[in-house]
Formats: sequence, C-alpha cells, structure tokens
Amino acid sequence: ELEKLLVSLPEGTQRITDRDIERNIGISREYNNFELCKAVLGRDMARALRIADHFGRNPKENPLLVTVLALFGQFRQLFVLNYLYWLARALKVGNVFAINELRQAMPRWPNNKVFGVLGLLREYDGKSKGLDAGGASDGELLRELLLKMLTI
Repeated sequence: ELEKLLVSLPEGTQRITDRDIERNIGISREYNNFELCKAVLGRDMARALRIADHFGRNPKENPLLVTVLALFGQFRQLFVLNYLYWLARALKVGNVFAINELRQAMPRWPNNKVFGVLGLLREYDGKSKGLDAGGASDGELLRELLLKMLTI
C-alpha cells in the first residue's frame, strides 16, 4: 500500500502527511469510530453528527453495525466504571481509576442515562441488521441514534 501511495505523490516527495493518506487512501483521522465515541462521550452533538454525516455518505467504509458495537463498548466500559466508582466511594476507597476519558465522562453520563443509551444501542443493533429499520439508510439510523443518545 505504501508503494501505491508513493506512486501517486509528486516525484521527490520526502515525507508522507496525514493529508496525503486521506486524499489517496480515504482514511481520515477525524472521521472514524474512535473519534465518534470521543464526541459522544463528550456530548459534542455537532461533532458527532458531522461524523455521522460522513459515515452516511460512506456506508461501506463505516458500517452501522461496527459503529453500534464501538459505541456499545464505550458505554459498557462507562457503566462498569460508574459502578466501580460508586462502589469505591461506598467502601471509602480513594481514587483508584486512571481511565481519564471515561472518568471525565462520568458526570455527564450517570448510570440512569447509560442504561437508556445501552437500550438504544441494543435497539439500533437490531435495526443495523434489518429489524424494524423502516427502510432508513445506515446514515439516517446513525443520526437518529446519536440524536436520541445525546438528548437523554
């Protein structure tokens, strides 16, 4: 793949940049499931929906099922961390957690909201597999899911 990329760049190019990769291969550091999860955990609706629009325009590169699984993984971890944090406080244990992003998200995502999100993710997991999707595209389903998640 690197050789293919080098052929497409101007002769004498000494350095390959992120932009070169995005332009020629189509992988974007801004539009991926990791960045979407980060935007959702930060409750950044504008950024999450911008990523969802990109995913909707590129459904083969960004399957809804993979996105739902990535979001589920993050919220499953957040649920466990919220529970462990509550347990640590109940046991009067000091701060034993070093997972910064999830820890920072905890005040924004108490478990009653996490339960709601986990239910939505379960529902959209089914929709991503064709159950009660109503003919909506993956991009439309993802935008709908994110709007529901971020307004819980």
